[in-house]
Amino acid sequence: MREYCEKRGISLTPNMNCFGHMAYWLNQDEFRHLALNRDFRWSENGLRGYPGTLDPFNPEAKEFVYALFSDMLKYYPDSKYFTIGGDEPFELLFPEKHPDAERIYAEYMREIVSHVRSMGVVPLMWGDVAKRKPEFFEYFGETVFLEWGYHPGDFSDENCGLYRKHGKDFIVACGTSLWNSIAGRSKVMLENCREASFYGKKHGAKGLMITDWGDGGSLQQFPSSLLAYWIGAAHAWHSENVVLADLFAELDENLFRNPLSEALFELGNYSECQDERLFNLTKLFVAFYVHQLDGIKVDIGDYSDPTAMFASDKILNARELSKTEEFLVSWQDRLGKLREDEFTQETRFTFRLLSHAWKLNNLCLKLRNIDAKAEEVRALISDIDSLICEYKEIWFRRNKKSDFKFSVARMQILREKYEFLLKRLERGPWQM
Repeated sequence: MREYCEKRGISLTPNMNCFGHMAYWLNQDEFRHLALNRDFRWSENGLRGYPGTLDPFNPEAKEFVYALFSDMLKYYPDSKYFTIGGDEPFELLFPEKHPDAERIYAEYMREIVSHVRSMGVVPLMWGDVAKRKPEFFEYFGETVFLEWGYHPGDFSDENCGLYRKHGKDFIVACGTSLWNSIAGRSKVMLENCREASFYGKKHGAKGLMITDWGDGGSLQQFPSSLLAYWIGAAHAWHSENVVLADLFAELDENLFRNPLSEALFELGNYSECQDERLFNLTKLFVAFYVHQLDGIKVDIGDYSDPTAMFASDKILNARELSKTEEFLVSWQDRLGKLREDEFTQETRFTFRLLSHAWKLNNLCLKLRNIDAKAEEVRALISDIDSLICEYKEIWFRRNKKSDFKFSVARMQILREKYEFLLKRLERGPWQM
């Protein structure tokens, strides 16, 4: 990988969190004592999460971070930067913010960034907490802040100008809008990239970063990600002067070798069929979402019932179902015009995921009207078995094999819920 990057003028930069987003470590017995809160709740009567934030008062926590950093830097001997995270230390902020949260954060992170600089690299740090109290900026010395936002309106003169006002280097970090959506939200992604590049350029940002997170199990497929990266890179280089038609033509000619770009972009607009907008996700994606898999346990409602998810209120209504069906049928015509290759298979798989989610939404609506048939559930079980089989083939093509179980678990749990629902329907009409 280093050789690949060197030939292309790319600086390969390590990334390791050091405060929040440490759940995979803190939920192992060996490290649980390093957690700030071992019984974390997002709210008093709602969502309960696994511990994910290190205890800034525990000296062992910093020593643990330093050991992780040392191990990682061995593999990046030529890196100029180190992305250290530092974002969203939830247990410090929720359900009630610690009265001195910003100072605690600044003092903990000051030691972290100082240690990173002593290792000969410049820290890159998310700015979401640090910018709450700009008077603490001086704590962080030579640090490049990552100003992130994933929705139109998140970048502005106020938040980008803040760094210039205090003489701090920063990078604007927009997003692909692919996580929690399967195929993306193209209009959101495009406007997000435009605003990041505009305000970043205006206020002297050192660069633009486009993020593609794995929330929801990384169900987005590689061609959709490549399209978003291409659009993000174009905005980084040309700011306001981006012509989508030209980008689509260049990507099709140089990478896809197929008339795929515009089709993918349009597929990412399926969410426009929704009358109601959900924050950072789509209703079709909700069909695959299982709270318990993301370190969030739902304490409200009867979630001991495996069929409870079919009563979710986050489904398409009859009007949205009709509009989405029309959209998917019209888009499917594009698939027949594509030359068969890996990118086409992955695009077709994206479409199949959306189609399955539509069928599940339709089933949920029928359950409300006591009109669902056992045959429909059997068909969904057969379909999801096929999806799981194909997903494994696609995932192993270029992804980390050991992480497949985390991503596919969403579909496997959904299949189990279908089985419970089928047994209920075989006994008679399903009552909510």
